[in-house]
Formats: sequence, structure tokens, C-alpha cells
Amino acid sequence: MDSTGHWKKHTLLLFHFLVFNTTSSHEPSPGDTVNVSSERQETLASRYYTSDGLHSHSRWRTQIALSKTVYSFEVKEDTVPGTVVGKLETVSESFTRITYSVQEDDGENLFLLSPFSGEFLLSRSLDFEAQRFFILTLVVQLGNSQGSDVRVYFNVLDVNDNPPVFSQDTFPASLLEDTRVGTCFLSLDVSDNDDGDNGDLKLRVVGGDEEEVFFINTAGALCLNTELDRERQPRYDLIVTANDRVQPVSLQFTSTAHVIVVVDDVNDNAPLFVSAKIVNIPEDTALHSVIMTVRAEDEDIGSNGEVLYYLNNTSGGEFSIDNRSGKIYLEEALDREKVETLTITITATDAGSPRMATNMNVTVHVEDVNDHDPEFSQSTYSVTIREDIPRGTSLFQVQALDRDIGTNGQVGYILTQESPFVADAVRGVITVMDKLDRERDSNYTLIITAVDKGNALRSATAVVSITVLDVNDFAPLFTPQTLTMHVAENDEDPAQRTRQVSALDEDVGVNSQLTYFIQKGNGDGLFSITPSGTLHILHSLDRERESSYFVNIVAVDSGLPPLTGTLTILVIVDDVNDNCPEFTQEVFNTIVSEDSPPGTVFAIITAADIDEGISGEIRYSVENLNVPFDIEETSGELCTTDVLDRETVALYRLMVIGSDGHPTHPLSNSVLVNVLIGDINDHWPQFMNSPYVAYVPTEMAPGSVVCAVRATDGDIDMNAELLFSLFGPSSDLFSIHPHSGTVFTSSALWRTEDMIVSVHVEDAGENPKSDITTVSVRFQNVSEFPEMTVDVLRGFLPEDEPVGTSVAVFSAASVRADPVSFYLASGNFEDMFHVEQLSGALTVENPLDYERKKELTLLIEARDSGSPPFSSFAEIHINISDVNDNFPQFTQAEYRCEVFENSPPSWVCDVLAIDADSGSYGVSGVHCEEHSYGFEELSFMEFPPLDRRTNLISLEFATVQRNSLLLYNPGGLSSREFIALEILNGSIHLSYDLGSGPVRLQTHKQVADGYFHSVTARRIGNMGSLHVDNCTDIENNGFCFSRSDGNSLKRTLDVGSNMTFGGTRTFESILLLPAQIKTHDFVGCIRNIYVNGILLSPSKALAKYNILDR
Repeated sequence: MDSTGHWKKHTLLLFHFLVFNTTSSHEPSPGDTVNVSSERQETLASRYYTSDGLHSHSRWRTQIALSKTVYSFEVKEDTVPGTVVGKLETVSESFTRITYSVQEDDGENLFLLSPFSGEFLLSRSLDFEAQRFFILTLVVQLGNSQGSDVRVYFNVLDVNDNPPVFSQDTFPASLLEDTRVGTCFLSLDVSDNDDGDNGDLKLRVVGGDEEEVFFINTAGALCLNTELDRERQPRYDLIVTANDRVQPVSLQFTSTAHVIVVVDDVNDNAPLFVSAKIVNIPEDTALHSVIMTVRAEDEDIGSNGEVLYYLNNTSGGEFSIDNRSGKIYLEEALDREKVETLTITITATDAGSPRMATNMNVTVHVEDVNDHDPEFSQSTYSVTIREDIPRGTSLFQVQALDRDIGTNGQVGYILTQESPFVADAVRGVITVMDKLDRERDSNYTLIITAVDKGNALRSATAVVSITVLDVNDFAPLFTPQTLTMHVAENDEDPAQRTRQVSALDEDVGVNSQLTYFIQKGNGDGLFSITPSGTLHILHSLDRERESSYFVNIVAVDSGLPPLTGTLTILVIVDDVNDNCPEFTQEVFNTIVSEDSPPGTVFAIITAADIDEGISGEIRYSVENLNVPFDIEETSGELCTTDVLDRETVALYRLMVIGSDGHPTHPLSNSVLVNVLIGDINDHWPQFMNSPYVAYVPTEMAPGSVVCAVRATDGDIDMNAELLFSLFGPSSDLFSIHPHSGTVFTSSALWRTEDMIVSVHVEDAGENPKSDITTVSVRFQNVSEFPEMTVDVLRGFLPEDEPVGTSVAVFSAASVRADPVSFYLASGNFEDMFHVEQLSGALTVENPLDYERKKELTLLIEARDSGSPPFSSFAEIHINISDVNDNFPQFTQAEYRCEVFENSPPSWVCDVLAIDADSGSYGVSGVHCEEHSYGFEELSFMEFPPLDRRTNLISLEFATVQRNSLLLYNPGGLSSREFIALEILNGSIHLSYDLGSGPVRLQTHKQVADGYFHSVTARRIGNMGSLHVDNCTDIENNGFCFSRSDGNSLKRTLDVGSNMTFGGTRTFESILLLPAQIKTHDFVGCIRNIYVNGILLSPSKALAKYNILDR
């Protein structure tokens, strides 16, 4: 009771607190399924009475009208506690409060009733599977009036909240493999506590049955869908699922079980043989041995797969078999020679029920064993032969037979003794293999053996008797066959020139009678021999003419046919010292630079002595005394011993003596050695009569001669080639000829004041030296200068014009001071001309030479006798023409040509001669055709160095010089690197060195013939090629085309000096680097010069000298 009063008081208090919130509550109609959200659960629960609530009686008794006396509500079992699940509907005409109370409740307060609203609230969870419906009896009162009873039913609706449940996780089952399709063999016990579709289950096989061997019927039984085969698959591990049929599918429950189906065997496979059907056994196989093991397999298991073996026939009892192992045994001896093949029929059966069996035929091949000896057709063979029978001759054939087969029956033949005979190992043919000699062996008795090829060899023998008949087969024999005979040259004693020779012939009778002859080696008739073998040397011999002779002596016997023997006699002519040393040149011309330090080797003098030994060993010496040179005694190296000065002595003529080494009677010879001292630029130019004073008219036309300055240089060649120039404030009014030193006016002058012009002279050496002077120009009245007239008698002179020939006559008159004297002021090359001082006659002073100078411009000065003297000038041009004053010269002293005998008329070889004259006589620079550049001696053009990596050089040239320098680019005096293009002995040579050794390319086509030839030289890295006259045919390799792939990894040409064409500035390269180039200049014509695609010309040169631009 206390717990009841407490719950009443509590309920009333809550009711008054919540009554104002009921206006918005949801009022479900009778019979509706109610679902209320859990947000109102706690609030609504506090408003309802339980079945223990107090019945109140209102003071108003007004009639209540109920809509029905029985109410029924459906509630889902997953309804959340606190949800309103039903409401009573009442109608009242008064405003008296209606109350509701529970009289009977079989749900034990599961449904709570609101006393005022008539709503039912679910107090706890439902479970359809535990209780499916509830009945409540209610009392409805209006105030305190008599209440009315109302029956209320609550039906619980099922929801899918239980998964299917299999009775066990794994179901085992077994089936015979011959079970009929459609048989159901396993009931799957599975249940679901839910109702309706929630509990209606669907079973499926979802795993382990890829071939759909099984299916589940509607009763839930597992059934066979296809035939089984245990041998293919003896067991199935299936996965079965059960799921209810609730929609949507996502709400369905699924459970899984495993089914293991074991397929039991039935005897449905017969044994199958897997062993070979053929066996080979030797005929000597031991009795009761296993010849083979047969084997059959049965895919069944147990007794169904147990295999037993039987023989259907025993082939006469020759074999037996073990029923279980299948081993076959030999029971009777075999003989291949009687029966070679046997057949055995074997049955294999299993132990199943009913039994299944298989038959197989086994073929037994009896193999041969070597059990028979070979047998010869006869025991003895005899034959007679000549001793000269040719080697390789077959004599006869032996034969042996063997009853065995295969290798056991294959017979080979062997001769057991060493002899000149062999037996063919296969055919048994007896053959002569060595030369027979009846004198050594006249009869042979041989044993021939026939051997089969079985593992255990079996053999037989026979006797072979061979008789050898004699022939004349022993040739005369010299012992030894080579004889050496020494004879002193020039020996006149006949006894010293005689020798007896003899040969041995082992034959008898006429076959051993010998006669001697000289077979060869007597072409000069120096030897003879008697029939008995006495050799005579008929004359004295000269070792230098022939140092040895090979004479073949033949000894001939008298047999038929006759046989011979040969003796070779080496006749050695012993040397005596009868020859003087011979120098390799009649005169040696060499050059050494004047700055060479003492000890410098600059030439090698060589001589040869054709005598032998010490008589041919040469010692060298210099005959001259007080000369700065010496020669190495054995090598002939000529070296300096003192300081040289070309300006003191420019040429030395040495006499070099060469003596042989004979101890008692030495012989000697001598040769002239001209040593030219090479100039270095060690002298400065010096002006003569410096400073100069020139008196000139006050009025001068442009180009008028002012004066001629002259300078000297103690050096020679390029070092003495002087170039004049003007400088200073007044230099622009005048000009100077760079070579002659003649000063001209560059424009018209009208002056009276004196002028000073500075003159500079510089040599053309590599390290040029210079001098300066001044010319004081003083202007005088024009009438005071001599007036000159020129009468040119000969403007063109042939080079053979005699000395003294008159060329011109100069005359002059002076109003100031007579007489007038005449002088050659400039242009007189090598003093070729002379002018008579008083008469003014110009004559030839020295012989002319077209090849050295082809034209001259002479400046003649007419000087009066006043003080100071006044001078007038006149120029005369003289051309020198060529005459045929040089003989043609062959390029070689001797030409060697080869030609096959019986050759038809055709080309054999080329010979070449050149002529130094020009035009129809020869080629030189002044006769070059248009668009070419003429080069004379010491000419050159200088350009920047070549590219380091690639050079493509092409040009055209014409010359008759057999040794010329076309192009040269040195690396400097301290570098070994260079590139050079030369004509040597009339053919083109390309040489270059990148620092790892020289590469030299050579052609053989002759180009020094006066005609234009083209040459193309290429260098890419260390690879080079050379083409002459556009020759590219590989068949002409070496004639007009050559190439090299190089022999170094270095690819750059590092040259620090400039490149020159047609010559060099100095001779230093030849003197200091003699291994690089052999020549120093070029005389002829050059045109179309291209370097790496760039056309070069004199106008583009850094420097040039004596180039005639046509």
C-alpha cells in the first residue's frame, strides 16, 4: 500500500505539471499502429496510471457515450518504450472530467494508461517471439458516476529481428560416385523465429560448387544436379546460405553453413598399362633374371584400385611374372641366332567387384652378343711385286666373316708388324704405302688379324707373303750433298782452283757406272768438270763482282732409265782489299746556321766500301786545318767546333778523307764538302752617305725623282731584303719605292723653303732590324739643274747578250757647272749594267740570267760639277728574255720498269725530263698565265695559322721544280707539330704531326711537268687524305690518291706560327727542324688557293715577297 500511495501522489503532482502540454500531443485513432519518437518518452510516461490506480467518483453523473466497447491496437515489436501506442475515444455532453483506469492487465503494466486522455504508453520493449498479444480491461467514468467497462486488445506485430539459424555449422554427407542425378541426400535443418516473410527462408549453395553439381530443393534438401566422378573430384566443400525474404533486400538476414560431401568410389575404371611395350635383352641374359617390370595404374581406390598381373601365354615357358610386382623373369635360355623376337601377352586386373581387366602385348627383342669369331676365307695369301711399284697401289683383298650382327659382326683388319704395307681396316685391301727397296728387304711375311668390334673382342689371323723383285732404283748419292769451296779473289794459281768430287751408287754393273756434268751455275763459263768428277775454275774471280757461286754437279748412272744425284757446291770468293771507299755523292753541299753552338751536328757524310770485314769499315777525317768543323770518325757526322760568323766566312770548302780499316794496306778516298753558313738576322741595315741632302727644282711635277737613298745589310737573303718607307711631318708629300729607295714627289710641289723627310729602312728577317735617316730637300731654281736626254738602244735584251753591249746613251747639259757626270743611282741588280761616268753610255757589265732576274728599272743620275752638285734623274726599263740555255734533265738517273714477256704493244712506264727555261723552254713565275700568282726563288705569301681541328686545302699549280714547298705551317722552334704540302722527286707529299708522331701521305703521279695540276689535302683530327687531279678511284690508291686513318687519339694541330705558301720567311725550319720539310721555296705558278672554303690571294696576305699577281 505504501508503494501505491506514493505512486498516486507522485502521479497527481506530475499530472498537474504536464497538463498544459497535452494540447499538442498526438492522439492515434483506435486500431492504428503507433510509433512515437523517443524524444517524448520520459514526459509521456509520467502522465499515466497503472492498473493499481485509485478509482474516483465524480459528483456529476452525466451520461458517457463510448465509440465502441472493444478496442484493438497493433504494435510493432521494435516499438521504442515510451511511445503512445493507442487511445480510447469517448463522447460526453457535459464538461465533467472523464477518467480511465485499468481493471485487468495480463501485460503486467506493459501498457500504461493515461487517466484523463485515455492514451496508452509502452513502458518496455516487446518481443513478438515471446508473446504475440495482450488483453486489458478498463473502466471509464464520468466524474463520480458509475464506470463502464471496456476491453482493449494489443496485437504485437512481428519485425525481422532474428537471423536464420542452422542446426549445425557443418553438415557431413557421402555419396557413391554412381549416385543417380536428382537424388536428394541431405536435409538442411535451418529455422527463423520471425513470422511471415521474415521467417520464410531461401537456401542456396554459394561456394565450392563452381560446376553446379548440387542444388537445394524447396524442402531444404541438398540434391545431386550432375553426375559424379570420384577420380576427378573425390570431395566437395560447399558453402550454403539461408536468408529470409524481407524487402528491401538490405534488411534481410543471412546465415551460412558448411557441407562436406565425400564421393565414395565404385569400381568404374579398368587398369591401364603405363610401362613400355618393347624390351631389348641380350641373348646371354641369365636365367631367372628380371628382364623388365610392367606396371598398370587403376584410378580407383582400395580394392578397386589394387592391380594383379598374369601371363596369358608363356611362349613355351620362357617367361614368368610376379602377380603383384609385375616383374617378368626369364625361365629358359635365349639364342638370337634361332629366335630374334618374342611376344608376351600380359593381363592386368583389379580386385574390385566386378573385376575389370586390360591386356597388353610386350615385344621382346633378343640382342646379339659377341659369341662368334671372325673366319678368313683362306689361311695364307701370297703375292709378287716390283720394288718400283707406286705407293698407294692396292695388291689384293683378304676377307673374314663373322656370324654375329651389328658391331659384333663388323670386322676390321690389322697388320701387326711394321712394314711398307697397310691393310684397309674396313675392306681388308693390302696397299703399298712406302717406297720399296729390294736391296734392303726382298721378302715380307706378314700376319693379318681380323677383329670384330664387340665389347669383348674376338679375332682370327692369316699369313700374307710378299716377294719384292729388283729394279734399277738406287740413284747416285753425294755425301754431303752440299760442299763449300773457298777461293781467294784474283788468285792465279790453278791448283787452288781445282776440286775432286765423287758420288756413291749402291747398284752394281752398269747401274753403278757414273758420269759427272755441270747442271747449272756456270752461266759465265767460269767452271768445267771432267767425266770422272774433277772440277776446275777456269779464271781468277772478283768478289766485288760476285761474292759467291752456286754450282750444281750431276752424277748420272748407266742404268735404264738412268738415275742421277746432285751436288751443290758453294764457291765463296774470299775478299782482298782491292777497293777504295766510294762517297755517296761527288760533292756534298750542306748548310749550317751561323748561330749554331759548338758541337752542332749539321750533316752526315757517307761513303761505302764494297770490300768485306775491316776492309769495308770506313774511318772519316777532315784534311783541312784551322777550320771550325770536325767529323765523327765512324758515323761521318759533321759538327761545329767553334763559333761561326757568316759575315766573316760565308763558305767553307772541306776535304773529307774516308779510309778503310785494312791493317797493312789501307785504301782511301776523298770528297769535297761545301759548308754554306746559313745567315741569321744579326746585322742592322745601315744607310750609306747618311744623312742625305737633295737639291730639287722649286717646281716639281707629281712622280718626280727627288733622290735615291741606299742602305746595306751584312746579312743575306730575306735578312738582307730591305724595305724603305717614309715617316714624319712632310712624308705625305713624297713617296719612296720600297725596294729601290728612290724618293718621288707624290704631288706637284711649288716651294722654296727647305724640308726634312724621315726615311725608315727595315729588313725582311723574322726578327726585323731597321735604321733611319733624313733627307733634307732644298729647293733651287729649275734652270740650274742639268737637262737630260735618253737614247734607248736596246729595251729588250736576251739573257745571252754579251758583256759590253750598249743599251742606252744618256746626255746632259748644265748652265750652272759643267761637266755633268752620270751614275747608276738604284735598280742595278747584281751590277748587271754599267754607265760610263762621262760619256753616259749604259752597257752590259755582267752576264744576264733570265732565270734570276727578268726585268729591271734603272735610275740614272746626271750630276753637275757645282758645289754643292745639283742632279737630275731618268728611269729606264729593261726586259730580259729567255733563251734556251738549260739542258733538259731527267728526273731520275735510272728508271726501272717491268713488263711481262710476250706482252702486246702497250704502255710500260713513264719517264720525265724537265727544263728550267720558261715558256717553250720551261716554267717560271713571270710566265704564269692570267689569274695566277707567279713565284720566284725566295717568294712567299704568309697567312694566319691553320684551324686546329679541320683543314681542307685545295690549289692549282704549275712548276718544273721536282722539289718544291707548296704550303708549310710550323708549330714553332719548340714544337714538333706541323703540316706541310711538298713536291718531292716530282710527286705530291702531305705530312703532319699532332705531337704523337708524323703522318706521311704520298702519291706517285709526276706533277713537275710544267702543266697545271690540282691538289686537295684534307685533315680531320689525325685522319688525312691526299688527292691529285681530282683522283678518287680507290684502284689508284698510291698513284694519285692516298689516305691515312691516323695512329693517335690526339685530334688537334697546335701551331703557333703563321702559314706560308710557296716558301718560308727564313731557313730556320730546314736547319733546326730538318725532319719536317725537305724544301724551302717554289718556282712556278699557283692559282685558286682555298683554305676551309676561303679564297686566298696576295691582297689578303699578312706578308708577301716577290709575288707576281697576274
